[in-house]
Amino acid sequence: MDVNSKINWSPGMEITAKTLIGLEEKLDFQRRVAIRAALGNTRMGMVPGSILSCNGSFFKNTFEIEHLQCKALLPSGRVVDADEQAIVPIPMLFGDRYYLTIGVGDGLVEFEKEGVAYTRPIYEYGLKTQEEVETEDVMPMMRFSVKDGVFSIDTDYIAPCLSLNSEPRFEEYIDRYVIQMSLITSHENLENGDGKRALLHYLFILKSFGLKNSVHDFLKMLQEIAQAIDYYIITPNMEQPVEILEPSQIDVQLWLNWFGNYLIGAVSVLDKVVLEDKTIDYDALLRQAKAELYAQLHEELIVKLLAETKEELLKMVKEELENSLDMQTQKLTDYINNTMKPDLLMQIQTELKHSLNLLEDELSEKIYERLYEQLFEHLFNALYVPEPESEKFIPLI
Repeated sequence: MDVNSKINWSPGMEITAKTLIGLEEKLDFQRRVAIRAALGNTRMGMVPGSILSCNGSFFKNTFEIEHLQCKALLPSGRVVDADEQAIVPIPMLFGDRYYLTIGVGDGLVEFEKEGVAYTRPIYEYGLKTQEEVETEDVMPMMRFSVKDGVFSIDTDYIAPCLSLNSEPRFEEYIDRYVIQMSLITSHENLENGDGKRALLHYLFILKSFGLKNSVHDFLKMLQEIAQAIDYYIITPNMEQPVEILEPSQIDVQLWLNWFGNYLIGAVSVLDKVVLEDKTIDYDALLRQAKAELYAQLHEELIVKLLAETKEELLKMVKEELENSLDMQTQKLTDYINNTMKPDLLMQIQTELKHSLNLLEDELSEKIYERLYEQLFEHLFNALYVPEPESEKFIPLI
């Protein structure tokens, strides 16, 4: 039926029992839709403010409920409001854990109250496994353990609740978790950082978590804590990963016990952790910063330094060369004028004098020879008388 549909009332309309039944069904449907929309999920559990009382005992192959008082929301959104006795037959069992469940049957029960006739649904009871409870529109009220064919009631079981204030033991769990989380966050081997800040944040929320909150929100927060512990503590320090179980609204008590043991295991892991000394060496940090800065600016500084000093170096070298050249020129001039020139002049004079002497001797000798030759020739020509030539002999043949 469409949630927006309504009865088309009109003047003169005959109101029959069918009309009123349809109106009641419509109101019941809208109420269930409103509850489901408010919860936002297929959650089930005890209606806040109600009491769950289920007293019974085993007799032969049945479980006789002496008195049951239960007002709860089923996964479908239907509400059970039982206040009665019941006998639940025990079927063939093959597991070691079963749940006493309540659901809504197909029939109706007629009853009167203050002279007004009423009808209510028939409530059906059964012993089911967890897998069966998850697939059917029922709510578990009790948990039984089976060992060697003998049933026993688990008094630690917590029936599904919509709000934490429906079960006083939730406060005990919160107090226990606060103590265990305090041991983790204050552990000497828990390294300072994001992990410690996150766990301290969860510890603060856990301390202020009121019982007016829903069980669903409580379990989601505990899941976040488990994930944070796994990420910051378990995974970095253990070779084998630890599986984080998903909480079940059918049997939340088993998951809460697992979570408590998980926190204890986290403390044990921290006991074996050896923290590295992360004391900051500011001198080394300064050296590293200088080295990194130098590496980043080295090329730029070199180019800039060369550009700035090239002209200055050229100027300085030029000035030094000019000064040195002037000094060397002056020294060379002084050396030539004062030392080399007199020595060279004396050497030239000596060599020239020697050469002149040699030349003089040679010229004198040649002049004498030339004069004697000319004198001899003149004297010879003047004094020499040649003899008369004789007749040449001509032989007779």
